[in-house]
Amino acid sequence: MASKAAPEAGYGDDGVYRSLRPATHIPSDPSLSLNDLIFRRAETCPAAPALVDAATGIALTFAGLRSASLTAAAALAARAGVGPGDVVLLLAPNCVLYPVCFLARSPRRSPTPASSSSSRLPAILLDDDASVSVSVSVSVPAPSTDNVTLYRDLIDGVRDAEYRRPAATKQSDTAAVLYSSGTTGASKGVVLTHGNFIAAHAMVTADQGARGEGHSVFLCFLPMFHLFGLSVVTLAQLQRGNAVVVMPRFDAGSAMAAVERHRVTHLYCVPPVMIALAKHGSAGRYDLSSLKLILSGAAPLGRDVMEAVAKDFPGAEVVQGYGMTETCGIISLENPERDFRKARQLGSTGTLVINVEAKIVDVETLKHLPPNQLGEICVRGPNIIRSHRLSLRNNNSIMNPEIHDAVVIPFPDTEAGEVPVAYVVRSPQSSLSEADVQNFIEKQVASYKRLRRITFVDSVPKSPSGKILRRELISQVRQCLLRQCPGCSCPDASDVPKL
Repeated sequence: MASKAAPEAGYGDDGVYRSLRPATHIPSDPSLSLNDLIFRRAETCPAAPALVDAATGIALTFAGLRSASLTAAAALAARAGVGPGDVVLLLAPNCVLYPVCFLARSPRRSPTPASSSSSRLPAILLDDDASVSVSVSVSVPAPSTDNVTLYRDLIDGVRDAEYRRPAATKQSDTAAVLYSSGTTGASKGVVLTHGNFIAAHAMVTADQGARGEGHSVFLCFLPMFHLFGLSVVTLAQLQRGNAVVVMPRFDAGSAMAAVERHRVTHLYCVPPVMIALAKHGSAGRYDLSSLKLILSGAAPLGRDVMEAVAKDFPGAEVVQGYGMTETCGIISLENPERDFRKARQLGSTGTLVINVEAKIVDVETLKHLPPNQLGEICVRGPNIIRSHRLSLRNNNSIMNPEIHDAVVIPFPDTEAGEVPVAYVVRSPQSSLSEADVQNFIEKQVASYKRLRRITFVDSVPKSPSGKILRRELISQVRQCLLRQCPGCSCPDASDVPKL
């Protein structure tokens, strides 16, 4: 039975947390697509910059974005034979053409791009059986070279006038398949609809509207194959009419130069970038007076780093947010306008965004828990996916026959924020070494997912229902770092190599 309501926390008698933010309209027209909302900016502000290359300053206006996207859509239909239900695999670094290609296939009802880094391509190609792969780079990964079309070749001689819109795209139609981080197993294809994106973008930008913010400029160096870079930073801001300055990757000096050159107002980051900003500082070398807000997401950020960044960037609010690929990138955000009126809890990920509800449940009983209790987060809202794309591979994990059981947890790291470490139970008669496990995993994951330490144990802690108790392991590691459990087998901070 739910405990007494706590309205100041958004907690009701039914045990559900609801957003404390003012209600904001989320378009409900079922025939509306993500493209419709973004392309409307070509009518209201056609000459305004939509996408800007950070290094060259070359820009696409909103009218230019629509024209380029429709040209690519025409080419995909006429030259690549892309039709309803087909999958388009987008292979590209961050650049102004990435959103062009992404928006190109959305008007054709359901061709879905499986966007990712090259390290995941073999699995993604097997899962999604792409009809065509589009690249904006001359250099493309080997697994897809037989079916790759370069963007420049695709659109050569094609005009957007050749484009003819088929049956209208609906909010319920699939817009994209993006891949989860794979922290608890194989990376999963997350099926996102136009409606998911539309709702998430309203949630992401609601605070901007409530604060009466005018035109803003966002710097995007976060990878666009990830929901944070694609949805929260790029598409949401284009939908609102903001400009997005694009960088292929993060470099502290180049990023600060881009802030100065393009008068960037919003900087959305991940913890390793926040750590780099704290170490780099502004140092008076750049004019960063345009910065209004620095937001961190995708992983937890500690109070000390937030304070260090705030000290070096005194003109900008430093906040944190929380989301997942399955929620189209957003669940909660700190709101400077509201949250900072009371004593601020640095390190918090803020409060629920509009139209999102949540409950905290006991992992064993699944009963609702009141405020200030530790449990599992359950959320619901129009931004949340309907399904994952099931893997076509026979096995959904990569641990080998000499491993009986294993669990990977985050371990604190001064440079990266967190790195993965594993607790492994060997199979009977196995002589598997730490190096064996590391080498085995290294061949199958991206560099940042490589295991930094393996500890062999007799068993992995689990609940009576068989659920791995990661929380207990994480708590034990934190106690070890404080030297509160001497003699245990937990990894020591000094033994974990830095990235």
